[in-house]
Amino acid sequence: LGKMRREVVRSAPMQRALRIKAAVGSGTAEDADRETLRPSVISMVDFHAFFRELRRADYFTACLMHKHFDYVRKYALAALNSSAAPSTRSKKSELPLSDL
Repeated sequence: LGKMRREVVRSAPMQRALRIKAAVGSGTAEDADRETLRPSVISMVDFHAFFRELRRADYFTACLMHKHFDYVRKYALAALNSSAAPSTRSKKSELPLSDL
């Protein structure tokens, strides 16, 4: 980004792309298959911002964002699961994500 012209970086499509990248975090859809659901990774994915950008996106941008759906949904469900599931000190109860 440092080598790009200022007007290119400040353009609306580039700003949208940067917001989407920030919402996804450092991961990709391929990483979702390999990674375990670690709390540090879950907190890096801003699923609310991602789906807000998706709602505002034009058709072409939404098609490009489709690559990240499974990745973002996986961590969104994990975040909801960890906040809604009762936990005890000895054993953590989790809602079965496979049933969803």
